Amino acid sequence: SSCLGPLVSIILFQTLGDEWDLSHLRTVLYVGLGLEGVAAMIMFAFDDKKSLDEDDAEEGDGTGDEIDGGEAVIASGNAVQDVKQSNADEESDSAALLASADRNDITSETQADQDDMDRTVGAASIKKRRQKLIPIFLCFQSLVFALGSGMTIKFFPLFFKEEVGMSPSQVQLIYVLVPLSMVAFSGVGEKISSTGFGRVQTMALLNSMGVFCLYAMVFCKHYLDSHPLALVPIYVLRTALMNCTYPLNESILMDYVPKNERARWKSLDSVVSFGWCGSAALGGWLSDKYDYTFTFLITAIIQSVGILCFLPLFPLVPRREQNLAVDDREIAESDATNHSDNQ
Repeated sequence: SSCLGPLVSIILFQTLGDEWDLSHLRTVLYVGLGLEGVAAMIMFAFDDKKSLDEDDAEEGDGTGDEIDGGEAVIASGNAVQDVKQSNADEESDSAALLASADRNDITSETQADQDDMDRTVGAASIKKRRQKLIPIFLCFQSLVFALGSGMTIKFFPLFFKEEVGMSPSQVQLIYVLVPLSMVAFSGVGEKISSTGFGRVQTMALLNSMGVFCLYAMVFCKHYLDSHPLALVPIYVLRTALMNCTYPLNESILMDYVPKNERARWKSLDSVVSFGWCGSAALGGWLSDKYDYTFTFLITAIIQSVGILCFLPLFPLVPRREQNLAVDDREIAESDATNHSDNQ
């Protein structure tokens, strides 16, 4: 669907004249606004009554919590009975334990194993607490990337027009290829991360490649400006690489944010969008004072800093998603053991 707008623009420009003329651009703009009205009218056909009732969903979740709570109480009671029975057995066999040196050795080894397990579980618990910082790091990284992207995204069409010398139809053709490339690369990040490379590592790798493409547009400016057939693939590849990691970002965010806090974190996207729009003003000023290539360089530097924001996430996010469940199980077992000891 993102390709439809540029395709309509190409047809209009080919009909009106493939030139950067204000009257032609105004006509294309009017057609776009008209299509927006059609899309808005379709929205009136949506019926909220057919959507999922949130209250029902919450009640379903509450029922599951009550069942889990009941099972926890039963399990706790059984654990108390087991502890009392174990204490009775130990009192009846205390004389034999004191007389047996071999049994003392076994007890010492068991205690050492218990200490090792406690240290392992303690480390997992500390890691779990540190993982609460993951949404903060992700939000800050997204903000840095948005500030950098906002400086240049809106000016790429002007760059292609003024410095590369492309016609309106040629520029619109680029924006037909961009959504197609994003679709083609949409599953690349998930496939790489699923091999055990890691979601954060995959995001850092692909975004680094995207920033490298932007550096190439800056430092190979003189050659690329005169060779659009080389410039356009680099730009399209850069856009695909920078956007194909969004599903991984969202999956990490959903894994480490409680359900009752997800709406709060998602609302921060509006703050990121505000930063994206605000930096466009700075990008316009830099483009007027220097040129578009200088603005691209500043964007590449800012996004390089954003890639460094991935580094704190490397030790916090497991390379495989199943490791998260393992850590949770170890902590739960430790809590259950401590609860039984207190009884």
